[in-house]
Amino acid sequence: MRKTATLLPLLTLATCLAASSSSYAATPTPAWDIQSIAAPTNFLPGEESGEDRYQVFITNSGGKATKPSSTITITDTLPKGLGVKSVELRSPRGSSPNISSGCQTLPPVGEVSTVSCEVTNALQPVSEPARLEPGNILFLQVKVTVPPTATGTLVNQVEVSGGEAKAVTEEFSNEASVEGAKAGFEEFASQLTGTDGLAVSGADTRPYQFTTTFAVNTVSEVPGSLGPVVAAEGNLREVEVALPPGLAGNPAAVKQCTAQQFNTNLGGEGASNLCPDSSAMGVAVIQQLEGDAGSGGGVSVPIYNLVPPKGMPAQLGFRVLEAPIYINTKVRSDGDYGITAYLENVTEAQRVTAARMMIWGVPWDPSHDTQRGLCATPRGGRARWKGKGRRWGFCGCRARARAR
Repeated sequence: MRKTATLLPLLTLATCLAASSSSYAATPTPAWDIQSIAAPTNFLPGEESGEDRYQVFITNSGGKATKPSSTITITDTLPKGLGVKSVELRSPRGSSPNISSGCQTLPPVGEVSTVSCEVTNALQPVSEPARLEPGNILFLQVKVTVPPTATGTLVNQVEVSGGEAKAVTEEFSNEASVEGAKAGFEEFASQLTGTDGLAVSGADTRPYQFTTTFAVNTVSEVPGSLGPVVAAEGNLREVEVALPPGLAGNPAAVKQCTAQQFNTNLGGEGASNLCPDSSAMGVAVIQQLEGDAGSGGGVSVPIYNLVPPKGMPAQLGFRVLEAPIYINTKVRSDGDYGITAYLENVTEAQRVTAARMMIWGVPWDPSHDTQRGLCATPRGGRARWKGKGRRWGFCGCRARARAR
C-alpha cells in the first residue's frame, strides 16, 4: 500500500542538510517551543478513567542553555469541563526521572481546571533540573476526565516561562467524540530558526537548525478499549516528497557513516552503533510509538549522515528499537532540479506516531555536543553531574565533531 502518512514531515526535514555558505548571525539565547498531543486524538465523552491524556513536550529550541537558577513555570489550562486525573512531569536528565513534585492542580475556576508546574534546582532526584541544554525536552503528561456533555472542539492552552527565555503561550485543539479519529495529522509544524529560537527566512543563510514536529491521528489500540494508541486507519509502506527548488543541502559537510557502522547494534535503545559522532547531523526525538502510551517522554536518537548507495546524492538514517530507518534522496532532472526524498518498504513492526526531528545547520557547533551521536542516547549517558564544585559534564563527545 502506498501512503503519504506518518513519516512525510520527517522526510521534509531530513533532506535540508547544512545548506548554504553563509551563517545566520544571532545572539544565542534559550527559547521555548511547545508541542501538545492528545492521546487518543478524539476524547470519549463520559470517559472518567484518565486514559485520555494530553502529552506536552517543552523544548529549549535556542542555542544556549536555560539558566539553572531561574525557575521554569509551566501552566496547562485544560478545556472547559475536563478534570485532572493525574499529572506527570519528567526531566531530560539521564533516564528521564520523575519531577512531578513540582506540579499542582489549582482550584477550578468555574468549569476550567489548571495544572501548574515549577521546575527548580530543589526538585529531586536530579541535579539542576531547571538547566535545559539546546534540544533538551521537559515532558508533561496530564491524564484527564471527560464529562458526558463534552462535544466538539477542545482547546488546551499551555504557557511556559522562565530559564531566561521569552515566555511562550500556545493553543492546541482536538475533538470530543464517540467516533475515533480518521487518518491524518493531529499536529504538524516545520521551521528554520536561529540561535535565538526565532524564525529565519533570508536567502543564502545557514540557520541554526531546521525542526519538524508532527503527530498523526491516533485511536485506542483495540476499538472501544482504553490504553495504548495506534495510528488511525492504514499502514505506511512508501513515502515520496518533492521539495521546493532551492531547498537543498551539502552531504559532504560532515563525515559520513558506513552501512556496516550504522547497522552494528551495540545495544541500548537500538540507537547505539559504530557511527562516528562527527557524522551526526541532528536528533530524532521519538515521542510516541504505536502501542505505547509514551509516558516516558520519548527517546532521543541521533540522525546520521550515511554513505549513500551508488547513484544516490545523499542518505540519512536513524534507528528505532533496533530497526534502521533510511531517508533516501534523488535529484529531479525534468525541469527544476529540486530534491525528492523517499522511503521504501518502511517497517510496520512499531510505527512512529509522534516525533520531533532536528537537523543542524552547523553540525559542528559546540552547542550540539550534548546531543551528538551516542550522547543523544540513554546508553551514551546523555548527561551526568561530575567533578568538584558540582560541574556539569557530558559523555565525551565535545571534541569529536569537526567540520570536514
